[in-house]
Amino acid sequence: MDLPSAAPKVILQLTDAKEYRLSLRYTCRPNERVKVEQAILRGYLARRDAAKTAVRAAAVAGTS
Repeated sequence: MDLPSAAPKVILQLTDAKEYRLSLRYTCRPNERVKVEQAILRGYLARRDAAKTAVRAAAVAGTS
């Protein structure tokens, strides 16, 4: 019997043209699950917000 992989896995589901869902599967100790989830979400949201800010700045610079 093969054991499941311990490597993190990201699953992308396209629900429709304007929506998608990312699912992350990872291993961690049960008592650290919430802490790890929050760290992953904070990192993702920070990167997403930084990318949005960069896009806005580029758009403003392009119109000047």
